[in-house]
Amino acid sequence: MSIYVSGGRILGSGGSIFSTPGGGTLPGAPTALTQNLQGQTVAFQNSASAPTPSSPNSQSFFFTQSSPAAGRTANGNVVYRSTTSATAGFAPIINTSSFTINGLAGAGTGPLASAGSIAQFTDSNATKCVGSTNGSQTQPPTVYYSANTYWYRVTLVDDLGQESAKSPTQQAILYWGGTLLTPSIQAYIIAHGADRVYSFDNMGADFNTAPPPVTLGAFCATTYNSTNGSPQSGSAFVIQCDFGGPSDFGVFLPVFSGAFSTWNYWAGAYTSLQYDWRSTTSVSSGDYSHEAVMSGDVHLTNASGGNNAVDMPSLPANTWQTVVWPFTTILKDFGASPYTNFVIQYAMYKWGIESHLSTASTLYFDRMLLPGTP
Repeated sequence: MSIYVSGGRILGSGGSIFSTPGGGTLPGAPTALTQNLQGQTVAFQNSASAPTPSSPNSQSFFFTQSSPAAGRTANGNVVYRSTTSATAGFAPIINTSSFTINGLAGAGTGPLASAGSIAQFTDSNATKCVGSTNGSQTQPPTVYYSANTYWYRVTLVDDLGQESAKSPTQQAILYWGGTLLTPSIQAYIIAHGADRVYSFDNMGADFNTAPPPVTLGAFCATTYNSTNGSPQSGSAFVIQCDFGGPSDFGVFLPVFSGAFSTWNYWAGAYTSLQYDWRSTTSVSSGDYSHEAVMSGDVHLTNASGGNNAVDMPSLPANTWQTVVWPFTTILKDFGASPYTNFVIQYAMYKWGIESHLSTASTLYFDRMLLPGTP
């Protein structure tokens, strides 16, 4: 059994005298660690020659600050980073507490935010966190816009030097009820006005150009602040997509071009894309398909040489359903003939929901994100 002593006092032990070496309950762990920017220092810092990032070694994040235990005060935060995986290899890179934590001396600048508030931090040494050099459709296939992957977790330190458990790894939110916007997007709205699509989503743009009503041969019309479709609890708006017909298919094409990165987003820290969807009519498998496209409008290929389009599942009418797409499915790319090997293309540019129906249809979307790891 280990005994911990401070100032002549026994504070705790490896048994159960107290819950921690510091003599009290650990602080709560920060929550909702979320990507704010990747490859740029302000929102919509687009490059004239895509896909060159403006700041390829910088990415920033925000999270909800946690609280220390009753009777204790918050002393600072510690940001951990791993280049190994979501579960191992984490080392501290930022320490704002006044204590040395896991070998990193504290800066003594205090917590990044008060309890319950939004805190932010930037990693300016995330070398090549987003890629800028394209690959090619070869056999064996190569990775387009290859970049380095970084995983992050955050802790809270109290006035005794006790550290909380680590937060889950970062998530990336594309759209959430039209209300959950990254701090950089909020700043952009304040500076430029809220009368744009940017005021409702974190993706930055959409390659749908057709205004309602949809006509034959046009892309689907997309509304990012729709109150139709019975928004879920906590959502003020949803995305409404009106597809054309007959004998037509529309495509919903959100694109990573402003909120997170320039022209592509390196998603190596994630394993899936998740979103909720709803239809005004019942949907059969194959009525719609999901397809990812790389910058330069390069389609991912399947084992037969066609586009890697995956059928959407069946869906009852007027029912919200969560779809989780593993990257091993939707970002799989077999490159060029003879399509015998594949890579996972983690450089996300845009992806589409295609309608294969012969009549007009309407879909609603909400809560699009790349989930983190607990």
